[in-house]
Amino acid sequence: MSAARRSSISMFLERVFAPREIYVSWADRFHYIRLTARVQKLAASGAIVVAAWSLIATTGNILDRRNLASRDSEIARQERAFGELEQNLGQAFENRAKLERRVLTQKAKLKAQVEALRASLEQERADRLALRDLRDSQSLRIAGLEKRLTSLRESGQDVLERLSERVREGTEAVEKTIAMTGLNVDDLIAATANASFDDQSYIQAGLGQGGPYIPADGLTADTPPAAELAATVSRLEEQLDRWSGLREIVRRLPLSVPLDQFRISSAYGQRRDPMTGRKARHLGVDFVAPPGTPIHATAPGVVVFAGFNDRYGFMVEIDHGYGIRTRYAHMRKLLVREGQEVEHRGKIGLLGSTGRSTGPHVHYEVRLQGQTRNPMKYVLAGKYVFKDYGPSK
Repeated sequence: MSAARRSSISMFLERVFAPREIYVSWADRFHYIRLTARVQKLAASGAIVVAAWSLIATTGNILDRRNLASRDSEIARQERAFGELEQNLGQAFENRAKLERRVLTQKAKLKAQVEALRASLEQERADRLALRDLRDSQSLRIAGLEKRLTSLRESGQDVLERLSERVREGTEAVEKTIAMTGLNVDDLIAATANASFDDQSYIQAGLGQGGPYIPADGLTADTPPAAELAATVSRLEEQLDRWSGLREIVRRLPLSVPLDQFRISSAYGQRRDPMTGRKARHLGVDFVAPPGTPIHATAPGVVVFAGFNDRYGFMVEIDHGYGIRTRYAHMRKLLVREGQEVEHRGKIGLLGSTGRSTGPHVHYEVRLQGQTRNPMKYVLAGKYVFKDYGPSK
């Protein structure tokens, strides 16, 4: 600092702190106080010190208040944070308790499932052991059954072969019977196959069968014995079908005579006509019996004519199927009508002498496809059938 400036400051201080005298009234008296420059400087310095101290104290107080406010705010914030933390901790503890309960519940369920699974495994193990024992026993049983089946198959094969032989013999006997009538067996079977569905004889004959081949259970021909047995069964079925069909044909053939007791007055073939005495053809057989004797159908069939004919008189004609018909002539009385079904040995009329006749008798004819056949061949064949098989039903 320059000397001039220091001199100015000194002069200023001397004027400010010039000696002063102060009179003070106190207790009704005036007192005189002299204030020197040094005293004034000391007082000013003290005032400055007090003011500075007051300023510093005030500033510190303000700063302390600010710090306290900041601290209170921080404390409040910390308290709020602590409250939130405490609330969160409480919620966390509650959630943890819930989670622990859920875990315990789930653990109990899992434990129960594990126990059930363990029990199931134990049961399955026991079942497997039982199944293995059963399988072993079944295997032994199956082996025994297979041996028994083989034995039964072999014995069954023998039985079927013997049965097949007997059926073959029976079929040959029936064919022989039919051949005795002069009929052709194959023609009869062909006629059966060509019959209409309304023809009862066609239905009863049991012929005309077909359809896809489906092996029966146990005859699948997987093994040679099964194949042999299946072939034998198939062959036997064919023989039985043919035998059954032939038996039905025989059952419907007119193999008996229309009277229970009789004598033959005129055979089938050439003869002298009883009216003219000339040679003529006789298309039937005349059976003589007392008037009124019952006349029987010689086989089951359907009446296709029952009435009067100039030459035959009162006559009945019966259709037996397979193109075979029989005629019964010169009756005194008819006991059936057209369209009526008759059984074997069923009564169809009473013996008489109507039409072109010389006396009581029944003129009996057998016709095949409209052509007459000798009835006695059928009668002789019938004796053979009834001897071996009994009367047809």
